[in-house]
Amino acid sequence: MKIKIDQKIFARLGDTYTPYFAAVEGLNCSAELAKEIAVEFEEFQNELRAKYQAEEYLASPVFAAWEQAFAELDLTDSGVSVSLVNMLGRIVDSGKNLASVHPLVDVYNMFVLKTFIPMGAYDLDRVEGDVELVFSSGKEKFKQLGKNKVEVVPENEVILHDENEAMCRYWVWKQSETTKIRPYTKNVLLRFEAQGLKGAVVKEQVEAFLQELENRFGAKTKLYELNKEQMEVECVLSDQIEKARGEVKIVNDLLTRGVHDVIDKDVVEAKLLSGHKFRVKHGVDPTTSDLHLGYAVNYEKLRKLQELGHTIVFLIGSFTGRFGDPTDKNDMRQMRDKESVEEKAQNYLDQLGRILDMDKVEVRYNGSWYDEMSAEDLLKIMSEFSVAQMLERDMFEKRMQDGKRIGLHEIVYPMLQGYDSVELQSDLTVIGTDQTFNELQARPLQTRRGQEPQNLISMRMLVGLDGTEKMSQSLGNYVAFNDPPEDMYGKIMSIPDHVILEYFEMVTRVPMPEIMEVKAELKAGKNPRDFKMRLAREVVEIYHGKTAVSGAEQHFVQIFQKGENPEEMELLSVKQAKVNIVDLVVECKMANSKSDARRLVEQGGVRIDDEKIEDIETEIDLSSERVLRVGKRQFKRIVYVETAA
Repeated sequence: MKIKIDQKIFARLGDTYTPYFAAVEGLNCSAELAKEIAVEFEEFQNELRAKYQAEEYLASPVFAAWEQAFAELDLTDSGVSVSLVNMLGRIVDSGKNLASVHPLVDVYNMFVLKTFIPMGAYDLDRVEGDVELVFSSGKEKFKQLGKNKVEVVPENEVILHDENEAMCRYWVWKQSETTKIRPYTKNVLLRFEAQGLKGAVVKEQVEAFLQELENRFGAKTKLYELNKEQMEVECVLSDQIEKARGEVKIVNDLLTRGVHDVIDKDVVEAKLLSGHKFRVKHGVDPTTSDLHLGYAVNYEKLRKLQELGHTIVFLIGSFTGRFGDPTDKNDMRQMRDKESVEEKAQNYLDQLGRILDMDKVEVRYNGSWYDEMSAEDLLKIMSEFSVAQMLERDMFEKRMQDGKRIGLHEIVYPMLQGYDSVELQSDLTVIGTDQTFNELQARPLQTRRGQEPQNLISMRMLVGLDGTEKMSQSLGNYVAFNDPPEDMYGKIMSIPDHVILEYFEMVTRVPMPEIMEVKAELKAGKNPRDFKMRLAREVVEIYHGKTAVSGAEQHFVQIFQKGENPEEMELLSVKQAKVNIVDLVVECKMANSKSDARRLVEQGGVRIDDEKIEDIETEIDLSSERVLRVGKRQFKRIVYVETAA
């Protein structure tokens, strides 16, 4: 990793500017040491208040040097000031203590306030590539400490940045959320910026500080000096740091790719980096025969967790599935029988094996505890919730406004879903955003029973083939796991251009850096069709294997690009020489009903020998072999077979 400084900064600041960087490895802080440092930090701030009267500290020539430096870097009118002024102003002028954030931060704050040498600390495991102190180009991104919003840094602002984003804005002022010091941070990049002090004095004090870190935290440190003659240094990182950086990238990808929110992110991240193995709950109520790519968004996240050694607990709602989750439903859910739920559950498990290693999945059924509970047992759980809590949900409010019924069985559904986590002792669940309310109900239930409350990874909802609504079987805008390779490929090719990147991120296993390359190429004007074809290949390979990809692609090219019929079509024999087009479509099982077939004809979706049929009264002559095409992907060869009298 290289550390660089733009020579223009030296040119503006002159000979008084003395920057240093240090790599700190293996910070180790016990609870006792953290408490000791916190007490020491508080006592130190009391000493500062005894030492200075209000703003008396500004008499130091260091502050005049900093004012001059801010003027040279055009920061005077930006509303920012050197951190020393802010820190001392809070402690001395306002009489308030700085928050004790982290033992390292407390120690370096004491160093800064003793020496008047401002510094910054960055989580070295999260620094991407080289680090550079430069004037911004107007393209760098920045996420301010304590905020999730990403902003673009204006041009010609002094920033410290890595290859991903700005780590600090306004030279030494705003710090990044991405590279902040966390309670579990072990490796740190320190940055020292001195003004108005002699270089030899600065180096001596910095070296003494690094020695203190070694003594107190058992850390290893290495100092790097930059100057006009040496504006770039090579920061050599140990194998341990490189390994830690790799692990952080894996965890970051896990907690961001396709993810809407993580509750509680700091807890989940810390546990993942510590090697903790989660019991990951994911529950479904079997309501349909087929799974589709909208489900796969969750299952791909489960697959990644499974690969990392976590236990996947796949919960079948064999009890709750009998009446169903009321989420997003505008009408009361109807009860279903136990047998139909269990039949559909087996279909789910068979299809799930295309993504997860089912030999390593713990499959559970919530009927195994709810069917054994007494009415009193259920009432005891229900007593832990209020009606008002359950009625907070948007769809219940809408139903009440519309005068529609809300069944009592629907109100208790979130409670039952939450209690599932108690039975499973789940400490992490992967869900769609529509399930967040339900899964949050688990946390207080678990806490009251002495369990650690589960954390949540909520995934974004995948938009359907129409590019507008979420993928849904009821809307018909879906790609099913069981779709034939040719249909799957063709459906992916039909998506609008604006969802290409979303599909790459959420339903493929293409690494994110490669997806960013796709994004850049699309922005540069390359043909979206080429990327859709790659996307279709990736999806077909996941569900049907590599061997199916070439055939699916050839089928698409032949039919959609060359306008030819497929070489292989199902042959259907009919016993009538003339058949109404609507009846023929239904007989060939290319529509679910006559009304569906009529709609297809009227919308121009039915062809005979490539001739569009738009009149539902059309009689088709089948005395010779004909090709029936419905929609873009359904073909059948029709032959009339005369029967003996």
